[in-house]
Amino acid sequence: MTFKKFSMPQLERHIRRIVEQPARILWTRHAKQRMRQRRISLEDALECLRRGRIDLPPEVDLPSARLMCRLRWYGAERDVQVCVGLDDKDPELIVVTVIA
Repeated sequence: MTFKKFSMPQLERHIRRIVEQPARILWTRHAKQRMRQRRISLEDALECLRRGRIDLPPEVDLPSARLMCRLRWYGAERDVQVCVGLDDKDPELIVVTVIA
């Protein structure tokens, strides 16, 4: 499977399937630091992954060759964005950063 050929709705569905299995989500140290710094709870970040939309075209990160997707979710109190990386060779979802 090559994520680069997926449409944005297909990528959103794939991300939602992964989120149903939390053990398949890898949180980078950077993402955890930003969540603490920006006071974003794990539940808010997960809700963004479950319900958010990709509103910008995904881009390939050249050093890692991962397809980077930014999901945006308008929660009850604020806008949350989660940037994730998808790798054709790795079935996990890599959370790179979280933005509020």
